Amino acid sequence: MPNYDNQKIYVFCVNLTGLIMGGYLHELGTEVEYLDNDKSKWNQNIVVGKCIPPMEADNRTRCIIAAESENNKKSIEEQLKQLGFCGIDYVDEEWKRRWVYNYAPDMDDELYIKIFWFYKMGYNLDLEHPATFNEKLQWLKLYNKNPDYTMMADKSSVKGWVKERIGEEYVIPTYGVYDCFDEIDFASLPRSFVIKATHDCGSTIVCEDKEDLDLNEVEKKINLSLSRNKFYAEREFSYRDIKPRIIIEKFLGLSQKDITDYKFMCFDGVCKLCFTCTDRNSVDGLKVTFFDLDWNKLSFTRDYPRDENSIPRPQRLDDMIDLAERLSSGIPFVRVDFYEIEGAIYFGEMTFYPGSGYEKFSPVEWDYKIGKLITVI
Repeated sequence: MPNYDNQKIYVFCVNLTGLIMGGYLHELGTEVEYLDNDKSKWNQNIVVGKCIPPMEADNRTRCIIAAESENNKKSIEEQLKQLGFCGIDYVDEEWKRRWVYNYAPDMDDELYIKIFWFYKMGYNLDLEHPATFNEKLQWLKLYNKNPDYTMMADKSSVKGWVKERIGEEYVIPTYGVYDCFDEIDFASLPRSFVIKATHDCGSTIVCEDKEDLDLNEVEKKINLSLSRNKFYAEREFSYRDIKPRIIIEKFLGLSQKDITDYKFMCFDGVCKLCFTCTDRNSVDGLKVTFFDLDWNKLSFTRDYPRDENSIPRPQRLDDMIDLAERLSSGIPFVRVDFYEIEGAIYFGEMTFYPGSGYEKFSPVEWDYKIGKLITVI
């Protein structure tokens, strides 16, 4: 990548690559403005620079093209040449691998969050006066750095803490915790189990019969998870210092598509609402359905469609609310997850930043209503 220090640069394309390039240059002390053919972006102040129409740009200023497709790159280059530009560069693939695909690991956390927010939400993040639930989750990522959150987000370490707080009967039995895949003795494991990484989300593999398990595929998925630090993707503080390990737990008897997650949204130790996750691995996809504490469906969605079918009130709803409040005491916001299977309650996990604070509410006023429940200083 050429040296652009101490000069003004245009970045053409307000996409993720362009936004991160603008942030990168800004940290080097470079003045940045954006160009884009999307008229809806014109005259917006975008994190580190204003977006202006290409025809208003000073053609004596160098321009970096951040388009993804080769056709778009060539089209933009022709457009710039017609406007009289001669200083034209491209974002090179080596830089893109280092900064875009690897989540800009050296970028200031606040700047990265503001960039990613604009990319996901389409407008600038207000950290000085956060009002919505999503905005306040970003504030908590940056300014509520309780070191205990690392233990609570670790899928292995949290179990001992949960046992002390609410009792061992709520903790799913563990068959083993391992530093690497080669340590696992699959022959000693029962026929069914659940395997996942301790430091991320999305790595869970439910094994109902190990005779059908493709160990090569399992190893690939788990090793890929172990190689990543989830913190850098969205700057979720609770994940930053977790040691990547593998945990194998008891299978509770229900497949991913049949099990219902009960998720309780708690604010300073008080549960205010909850939601279910159903149909997780179905053809139609995940359904997320919000309820008040009397099990009345609420009239909004958040990124996923709600389940229009009747969802029975769990037998032990009141017990789960009580347990969630005990686990969330003293925390500005945390989501506490449980399963209820044949009348038994099992702790799932603690989640400090659901959807990483980038899931949109519909209607949007619910983002503000729930945001009011979080107190930030």
